[in-house]
Amino acid sequence: MVWTVREPIEIRTTNMHVKKPKAEVEGKSSIFEMHLCDDVAEDLSTAMGGAKDALDYYMETALFAKELGEKMAASGKALQTVAGLSGAPGAADNGQKAQAASKSLTQGFMGESESYETCLAAYKLGKEYESADMTDSGNAIVAEHATTDMKKTVGAVVSGATATHDEIIKAYPAFDQVVMGEDPDGGDAAAMKLKPLVDG
Repeated sequence: MVWTVREPIEIRTTNMHVKKPKAEVEGKSSIFEMHLCDDVAEDLSTAMGGAKDALDYYMETALFAKELGEKMAASGKALQTVAGLSGAPGAADNGQKAQAASKSLTQGFMGESESYETCLAAYKLGKEYESADMTDSGNAIVAEHATTDMKKTVGAVVSGATATHDEIIKAYPAFDQVVMGEDPDGGDAAAMKLKPLVDG
């Protein structure tokens, strides 16, 4: 790159006056700005990658948990009704327990719903600005805010999804293998016993 030397500017030091060409100062400033813009864009991209994984995990577990919990509650209610008509109090109690236990599935994921919504909004905002010109300070500021919100909430979103996943496994041990397409946790005895049946 060829710099055009214009009128020099003075830079004061303790013991002397040093004259530095304006072009050199402006050139270093431009390089610094380019690096800064690259950093903003890279941080946004990295945050979006982590946020997408967390949001997908949360949504997958939440939707399945809600469906499973609703079916569990319906089955429990049906069992309680039939048991009552048949004079089987033990079975009726089991039906009632099933209905109570279903709440951890139908409502458990709601604990981190606010973090999920904040992270999702930041991710959507990031998508709008991921290709924006970060030399524009307005774009850079928006990108930084989106990055901050994603970083601030992604941990809570993952924690919420993990807690929901744990509740699903208690009710449906084959979840990882059947729904997620992954091998079950080797430490989960119930899931490992079901594995041969799922494999066929």
